[in-house]
Amino acid sequence: FTRRLLAARQRRSPGAAAEAMGAEAKAAEAKTTSFAEVALAVEEAEEKYGRHQNSECLDLKKMLVAMEVQGTGRVRLRDFYKAGLNGTWQFTESPSYLLELGALDTTVPESKRVIIPNYINGYSNCIGTTQYNDMCCISECEDLMASIERSIAAPRASPELVASTIEALASSTVPSGRALSSVLRQRLNAIAQTSGGTVPIYGRLFAQWLHHAYPRECQFPHLSGTTRPKNLDDWVQSRQNIDATKEEMKFFASRRLREDAPLHTAPWIDEEELPSGALDAVGGTPVAWVWMECVVSLAMLVVFAFTMARTVLRALFSRLRT
Repeated sequence: FTRRLLAARQRRSPGAAAEAMGAEAKAAEAKTTSFAEVALAVEEAEEKYGRHQNSECLDLKKMLVAMEVQGTGRVRLRDFYKAGLNGTWQFTESPSYLLELGALDTTVPESKRVIIPNYINGYSNCIGTTQYNDMCCISECEDLMASIERSIAAPRASPELVASTIEALASSTVPSGRALSSVLRQRLNAIAQTSGGTVPIYGRLFAQWLHHAYPRECQFPHLSGTTRPKNLDDWVQSRQNIDATKEEMKFFASRRLREDAPLHTAPWIDEEELPSGALDAVGGTPVAWVWMECVVSLAMLVVFAFTMARTVLRALFSRLRT
């Protein structure tokens, strides 16, 4: 609008420019915008800003991957705090806060590790937190999952189809055309065996399998109720420290590594969780159908009982009349 007025002012005389400005102003005042149009504009601006802001998240990921332990998608808490003490201001969250976020792997208590995708996509890296929304890092796993959905086009698939889809699907750190390890194939087959022969792609076990297939992009899915993520404002209001103290960071950073320490891999918890309304993990029967069968059976039982009661009452009345 301003650029158009300036162009008109340069092309015309002062009087004509004034008239043009008045006409433009009246047109702007006369035009009304609906709430839906404003909401759409705000959503579009927020979406584009989020993509721009995500470059910082990708830089953060590069720093963590540089400290990663043997392709596990994890960084030793020791190395995490070392980086924080050496000037990387992001790596200062306290162990208690990391645990609540679901970003701390405590499978081996003496060697706690930060889970890269859980940390990057955690609330501690959100900015512009308000009562309406949080602007956080964009999950790379969501793009991978969208590709899987387009390829499979079903809530369940055979382990062979899932395996071939994943082998052809590249991420920012995993190339396409790879051959899945025997362990990944065995676990995929095990999921199918406990789920009626197919893999439910919206279940917790498949999400966990994706974390093992893409350890730097896909988050480790903790069991429901074992973590309580809070954004920074809620954590502060609970009067708990977000950042570790210097002494605490130095304590973990000074720990020595055992040369004979066993190989630490990502944990595998063999427990399924399915979204409400999904196919059950054993027989493949829709949950809604199970409820409908129960309702129909109950209705039939009520009708049968009513019929029997009416028959008995008729018999009693007949005897009383005689």
